[in-house]
This record gives sequence, C-alpha cells and structure tokens, in this order.
Amino acid sequence: MKKKLFLAFAFIPFLVFSQEYTETELVVLDLLTLSKKFATPGAEATMHQSSAGWYTSAKQKELWEIDISIHGNLLFIPEKKGTTRISNSEFHNLSIRGGAESATIPTALGGDTDVFYEGTMMGAEFEFQSLEGIGKKSVFYPFLQASVGLPLGTNIVLRYLPLTKIEGVEYKVAGVGLQHNFNQHFGENNQNGIQVAGLIAYSQVGVFHLFKPIELPGVALNKIKINGNLWEFQLLGSKDLNQYFEVFSAVGLTMGSFNYQIGGEGEAFLNALNNAYKRLNASEQTFKFEAGFNVNFKKFTFNSVFSAGDFFNYNIGIHYKI
Repeated sequence: MKKKLFLAFAFIPFLVFSQEYTETELVVLDLLTLSKKFATPGAEATMHQSSAGWYTSAKQKELWEIDISIHGNLLFIPEKKGTTRISNSEFHNLSIRGGAESATIPTALGGDTDVFYEGTMMGAEFEFQSLEGIGKKSVFYPFLQASVGLPLGTNIVLRYLPLTKIEGVEYKVAGVGLQHNFNQHFGENNQNGIQVAGLIAYSQVGVFHLFKPIELPGVALNKIKINGNLWEFQLLGSKDLNQYFEVFSAVGLTMGSFNYQIGGEGEAFLNALNNAYKRLNASEQTFKFEAGFNVNFKKFTFNSVFSAGDFFNYNIGIHYKI
C-alpha cells in the first residue's frame, strides 16, 4: 500500500501543469480549497493578536533599566470571520453529502458543523466531516515580555510564549523589537510632555489547529500548522497626566508571511500534500489604531490598551521595573 501511495502522490507538486488528474490528485486539490477557507481567517487573527502589547510608553527608559511583564491578550472574533461558504462547483472530487449544492461551514474561528463531504480515492469511497473551529467569541492569549533601556534612547523588547494549548489550539511565539524615542532629536526632552517614538518588531508565530481525524484510504489527517513571520511597525505618542497616570495612542502596520502544513498519519500522502500546500503560502498586511493608559505605582505599572483594525483586541500587562 505504501508503494502505491508513493507512486500516486509523486507528481502532485506538478498539478498545475497536469492535463489529466488522478482521483488522488483531485482529492488533494479539494483539500487545498477547504484548508484555505478554514485557515486564512485564523492566520489573520494571529497577525492582529501578535502585534499587540509591544510597548507601554513612548518615553525612553533609563540606561539599562529592565522591565519584566506578563500579558493577557483578548481577541474578539467578529461573526463574519467565523463562517464561509463552500459549493460543489469548487470541488474536483468531493461533493457535499446529502445532495446540497452549497453550504455554510466554519473557519478556524467558527464553531460546530453538521456538513459532511464524500468522495472516492484509489477505488474506495470515503466521507468526512467539515473542519470545526474553536467555537468561541474571543480568544485569550498570554505571553511573557522583557525590555531593556539601551543607549541613544532605544529600548530592546523580547517576547516569548512556549508551546501552549488554548481552546484546542496550540500556540508558540518568539519575538524581538526595538523602540526609539524621537523627542531627544528636537531640543530639550521634557519627560512630562508629549513623547513620540517609533517601534519595529519581528516575531515568529506557530499556530496548530487540531481537529477530528479526516480518514482517507491509508491516511488520517488531524492538524493544520500555520507558521508566520511577522513584522510590526508602529508610531506612538504618550503623555503623563500626573505621577501615576499616563495615556498613549499609536498607529501600526503589520506585515506577515504565512506557510501552511498538514499533519497526521500516512507519510507518503503527507509529504505530497505538504508540497502542494506551498501553493497556499501567502502574505498579509493590516493597519490598526491603538489607545490605552498606564497606572504607575513605584516599580509596578498596569498597562491597558485597546486596538482596532480587522479585529478588536484588548491587551493588559503587569510590569515590574528593575
């Protein structure tokens, strides 16, 4: 069986040039269609969520001052991002079970479904349920962060989240950012006045959507992996209202490139399918506006920021200065 699978999948990377497709190749094309509809909103949400919480203030830190923080991030999922439409006209092998011509199905941000697909591969009939999403109206996302004051009014920011399972989805994040204060270049820098800074950050994000196994002849698929390389550019301003309270706002652009893989059992099929999945690799970008405040008390700072773009997001952080 393994030898047959290998021979059947060996030329899948060249599907775009094929004139005639085997049943197996047509199933692969259909799985690409379903995966893109399922995973793309999740990638967009990840991009927005991972761009939050990179700063607390536009002020420059004291030289070698260390700020350690723990964050809780809440992404709100709009209803329109939770579902999508699929029709039989988009399939090459599969069809919606029950004779329906089209159906509404969940994305990775959606909920449950009773939609099934049926098809044939290698002379055998099969069926499987449409992928189901997290089924939540919001997604909580924690991470650790530290920043250090460097010379020339610059801060370095480090972010980390080890592989963590949240609501049936596994996340991991690692990132680094640089923030630079602009006031120092325009005469006297009054730390109590309006402060302006720029920030650039890079992060690697891994998101793994787990789902009920899709069982095909000799194959079981159970995970879609999304790996993202994200760049964040922000212009921010802040103002101390008194010794305890500070307000700030920012505008930002996030640019991301994503690649997709699928996991499960059936090595030959997975290798061929993941070669075909390279066609799903894509770049995304999104703009956002942020506003928030800090409450300072001795060495502690409570940071609260709300951001709006393709999604709404709320981030809080507890900071301790050394």
